[in-house]
Amino acid sequence: QRAGVSTKRKTGARPVSTTMSAQQRWSVDGRCLRAGGGTARPPVIDDFPSSISVEQVQCADPLGPSSRGGAGPRTLSALFLSIQGHEPAETHTLRLGKVFSRRLVSLPRFKLWWMFPEQGSTAGDVPPETQLLLIDRSGPGPGEEEYVALLPLAKGSFRSMLSGGSTAEPGSSGDGGGDHHLWLSMNTGSSKCQLDCWDSALCLAVAPDPFEAIRSVVANAANVSPGFRTRYHKAVPEAANLFGWCTWDAFYHKVSPGGIMRGLEAFEKGGVIPKFLIIDDGWQTVRRRIPFSSAATRFLADKVMQWVPATLKDFVSKHAPWLYASLCLLSSAAHFCYRLGSIHANVKFSGFDRGDALASCFVEDERRGFKGVVAAIRARFDVRKIFCWHAMAGYWGGLSDETAGLRKYAPAITKWRLEPSIVAAEPALRHDALTVNGVGIVPPDKVASFHGDMHAYLSGCGIDGVKVDVQSAIGPHGEAFGGATRLTRAYHDSLEESVRRHFDGDCIACMCHSSDDLLHLRTTNICRASDDFFPDEEASHGAHIMAVAFNSLLIGEIAVPDWDMFWSYHKHAKLHAAARAVSGGPLYLSDVPGFTDFDLLRALVLADGTILRARLAGRPTRDCLFASPLQDGRTVLKVWNNNDFGGVIGAFNVQGSRWNKARQKFYKAGIEKPNTVSIAPKDAELPQGSTSGEEGGGTDRFLVWSYRQKRLSEQAWGESEEHLIQPMDFDVFTVVPIIESGGVQCAPLGLVESMMNGAAIIESVAMAPAGAGGGASAGVEARVRIRPASDRRTFLLWAESRPKRAGVAFQYEEATGICRVSLTGREEELTFEW
Repeated sequence: QRAGVSTKRKTGARPVSTTMSAQQRWSVDGRCLRAGGGTARPPVIDDFPSSISVEQVQCADPLGPSSRGGAGPRTLSALFLSIQGHEPAETHTLRLGKVFSRRLVSLPRFKLWWMFPEQGSTAGDVPPETQLLLIDRSGPGPGEEEYVALLPLAKGSFRSMLSGGSTAEPGSSGDGGGDHHLWLSMNTGSSKCQLDCWDSALCLAVAPDPFEAIRSVVANAANVSPGFRTRYHKAVPEAANLFGWCTWDAFYHKVSPGGIMRGLEAFEKGGVIPKFLIIDDGWQTVRRRIPFSSAATRFLADKVMQWVPATLKDFVSKHAPWLYASLCLLSSAAHFCYRLGSIHANVKFSGFDRGDALASCFVEDERRGFKGVVAAIRARFDVRKIFCWHAMAGYWGGLSDETAGLRKYAPAITKWRLEPSIVAAEPALRHDALTVNGVGIVPPDKVASFHGDMHAYLSGCGIDGVKVDVQSAIGPHGEAFGGATRLTRAYHDSLEESVRRHFDGDCIACMCHSSDDLLHLRTTNICRASDDFFPDEEASHGAHIMAVAFNSLLIGEIAVPDWDMFWSYHKHAKLHAAARAVSGGPLYLSDVPGFTDFDLLRALVLADGTILRARLAGRPTRDCLFASPLQDGRTVLKVWNNNDFGGVIGAFNVQGSRWNKARQKFYKAGIEKPNTVSIAPKDAELPQGSTSGEEGGGTDRFLVWSYRQKRLSEQAWGESEEHLIQPMDFDVFTVVPIIESGGVQCAPLGLVESMMNGAAIIESVAMAPAGAGGGASAGVEARVRIRPASDRRTFLLWAESRPKRAGVAFQYEEATGICRVSLTGREEELTFEW
């Protein structure tokens, strides 16, 4: 629903809309862009350019009533900025003006494929390639909260990004803290695509709630753009609710049918069987760039571009071109330069050896081939979903142009044409193996045929979905195909249509943090939230957890965020497990067969192979948004989420890592020490004063259960309690409201053995007079609907007084008020009477 019309700049004040509330109205007064309809606060942007036209829009809030209470339909408003009246160009950079802020957090790309958060206080702290900016403009007192979210868009033929700088140019330091300005850059990605009008290049929203401000820009951008939809309007794949296993860190490229079977057998022996399997990189038929290269040569090629700093490569390329040419030749042997040789599986997946005991699992007429391998897995184990990995372009190096069976797709070997902003963020890209050697790109008019044929083959073999990697590598090839955004959109349209036809939409998007990719996820509803889990890089683990939490501010509005696989048998396994538990996303391991912590798994997975998943995307709490949980030495990262009943807060002490841009690695820096964290019910974004039963008055009291301490505390909505978290350690706090009715108070806590114990409660507690007749003498009855645990677990319910009776046997602790119910695994509803 559009609530205004686009208007070019005129002198004097320019009201944008007269249909919004005062808090939501925008206007341009002189050279000031204001929100809220008044002049009491500083403008959102001062020195606003005259070449920008504005349009205010609104859409329905996909979450309905406010997260802090309220009822009835709600709308979210936003402002779109369009730039007009310039000479046609491939790139246009515009100074938006001076931004007034107390604090801000940016989500820039720090690699071609990934974002990483950065905090600051002025526009000068906004890095190049920023794809979401959240500004805190709050006043000092209560009721003065104000946040502005800015989302650069990727639509039509261009993508936008934000950066900070001086009055003169982006990226410069400026003349002082007060002279920093915000810059907007638009780019088509091809000299053959030049524009003089950049329509709806940036979306802004203001709100007293930072999460609502972000939801407003994303929801309104999706509402006016055909390119993508928010997560709330897309089906969630079943795999998101299943415990899974991915073959990558278990085998890397050496994955084989026998290895997969041995891995699943190891899980079976431990009593926790994955219901979701990802056959990662290693199943496809690929061609080496240098067929005669040895294993040692390939290993060295894989590492040389990583080990040698970009600055040294720059020096060598300028002053020793013969040596640089040798390095480039060596890089062509790297695995990342391999190209797809066939859409069919490689010879490893042609079946099992006759001597393998697992060969008996085959149906006789399917004894050979990839179809037989998949059939054997399903016959031997109760795996409900099997996905296969592939790159967006087929493989890392695209398609081979030397294979007869692939020539119908007309692959063309093209090299990246990288924008200066992404090279500045990731200097190593200048000498990346794919930069040097090129990629076999299928042209846009052939890519639908390619994706369709490959997916038809996989579907015919019994595969249920795909994990599609290396997505942000497509855009840099835009020069040869009419532009980066156009090419990326063609690939996403092709991919999602093929996935819809062959896999009912089941897809995981990965290595896709360019806005060209994120803002073209129309049906895909699982998206990787950060760079990989690197088991052997000690400094990366805390950084990984911080990145997935902050990146979910944006990704969590577009898709269910995937916080990546991990090893359960690892130094930091419990830290990673707790992060995945509160993420609201899928849960899957990449354990080496025989190295699994099954006690840890039982805290995450139910006996039927499903997981307890929160409703939303896990994101940093308000008091962490503008802090640096990785580098300031004191902030404990808190991640909040909501369950069907109550909420959850994960606390992670991940201080002590920094990013080395030259080496493209995290390294240990700073002090790792115990830090104190304050936990309050309000941190979980639960509504205040709405915790009444059906027949009772409201209460502002909550219970907070510590998973690590097994301790219960009663707190008011805004009341904090401090907890000490050791370095690289965690705790998970379940927060539930105390329900009151007829003088009886109670609160269900969920399954005590689970990290996400509160997610076992699938509906609000119903309290009413007990018995069919009701009346004062009838007492009070509480009914709690729960997820069947499928095994024997313990359910906790707190009650101020001992229940007179219950539908199940229970033990009541007078000192704590805790009722312990031993479940058989079949219960769907628990009843208690007072």
